[in-house]
Amino acid sequence: MQIRHLGFIFVCSLLISCALKSPLVVDRSSPEKAFETWRQAILRNETTVLIDSYVVEAREGMRRELSESTRDGIEAMRSETSRTKFEIEKIVYQQNKAFVRVRRDFEGDSEIELVTMIQEDGQWRLLP
Repeated sequence: MQIRHLGFIFVCSLLISCALKSPLVVDRSSPEKAFETWRQAILRNETTVLIDSYVVEAREGMRRELSESTRDGIEAMRSETSRTKFEIEKIVYQQNKAFVRVRRDFEGDSEIELVTMIQEDGQWRLLP
């Protein structure tokens, strides 16, 4: 009887925690917001949002790459992303393109990456 009661409490707490989890806000109105949407999609394992973060021409390749990834590989990507500090240092706009300079700090190592984005139908999306 007590085990069944503990199981019920566990299920209730799981349902409550899922209900309290805020939904992912998808905002691609600026390169900064598009980058944050991409990062959150990785952290929350929202593959549809992640794939949609890329330009139309790249989505099929991203879909294929994710489908070929192992569960451990995806979890490693989530884990690394959660432990990485991303800082957008500079954005240079050129017509419908944005070149975003991002500093990545991971476990004491720092790298600068250049992320290229294109504005499609008013939304900023990443080029792989």
